[in-house]
Amino acid sequence: MVYKDLQPISIVEDEGFREYSKALNPTYSLPSRKTVSKSLLPAAYEEKKNSLKNVLSAVQNICLTVDCWSNQKAESYMAVTGHFIDEHMQRKTVLIDCSIFDERHSAKNIAENIIHICQPYFPMEKVSLIVTDNAKNMINAVDSELKLKHLGCIAHSECALRV
Repeated sequence: MVYKDLQPISIVEDEGFREYSKALNPTYSLPSRKTVSKSLLPAAYEEKKNSLKNVLSAVQNICLTVDCWSNQKAESYMAVTGHFIDEHMQRKTVLIDCSIFDERHSAKNIAENIIHICQPYFPMEKVSLIVTDNAKNMINAVDSELKLKHLGCIAHSECALRV
């Protein structure tokens, strides 16, 4: 429930949840908040990460979308999403990473971070194209630093803003 339904870890300490769990199975002992945060969540994360590695290792070509933004506290984040066709000819989209990006948003730093994020999953040679907003640093990260094909996001384009 914590990672699947985005419930807070403290749910295991809530009286109502404890009563509900006991009603379902009186012999089951709920894990502590510490067990959830120190053991169960990291194990679930590793399982999902390994599953994603297996899926992406079979992919022939992948396209990425990359976005950087800052929250209200001025903390910067970068997200990398992968898009590919699976062995059943179905379109798939996976979040590869979304994490704090506290370096200067130079083209070089952005490119290095993209490589760092993707390397555990697939070689950069599998990347066919990267979609970003039309910021110069993002374009240069893809074109000049990574030397990959870049496509600007249509939602960030002037023609899309006029419609």
